Amino acid sequence: DEWIYFFKHNSVKDEFTAKGLSKVRKVLLYENLTPNEKAEYDKILEVRRDNQVALDSALLRVRVEYELQLASEREEKEAALAREREKEAALARALAELEALKNNNQQKDL
Repeated sequence: DEWIYFFKHNSVKDEFTAKGLSKVRKVLLYENLTPNEKAEYDKILEVRRDNQVALDSALLRVRVEYELQLASEREEKEAALAREREKEAALARALAELEALKNNNQQKDL
């Protein structure tokens, strides 16, 4: 019934709920605008799209910068850990040499 009403009267009442009529209502609203109103509406949509693109680009840049910062911090931590492991290995070698010297001296004393 609602679609038949639309076809007869070329309008859609606000209370209509038939599937697809909400899209038809939007198209009718646009088509009933004056040329100046259409131009203004189109300009608003264009500005909104441009703003969304700018926002998406900014968010992407922030995310990339954040990921780069995390990667840099991770590399710094890994380098520090590698330096600590090297220090531990050098200390273990020094302790092993000291133990070997101690054992050598004990054998000489016998």
